[in-house]
Amino acid sequence: MLMIQASIGQLETEISQYIVKLYNKRIGKSPSQIICHFLETEIVISLENSVTQAEYTLLKESYATLAEQVRLYLETIIKP
Repeated sequence: MLMIQASIGQLETEISQYIVKLYNKRIGKSPSQIICHFLETEIVISLENSVTQAEYTLLKESYATLAEQVRLYLETIIKP
């Protein structure tokens, strides 16, 4: 059981590092923190401070809907 836990922890770390690289390459900004956990049948990934400067500006100027649309497009673009 201990060996499986170490392997899962290593995989969670590798996934987090991959996400940092992906965000840097595709969006130009990586989240400040990524938390990755495997559960029974799924994986949960939490990103902190992943908002781009453009999204932040839109939010600050009360364009929340447009900021959400920009985020959805960004997520669609980086998915493949």
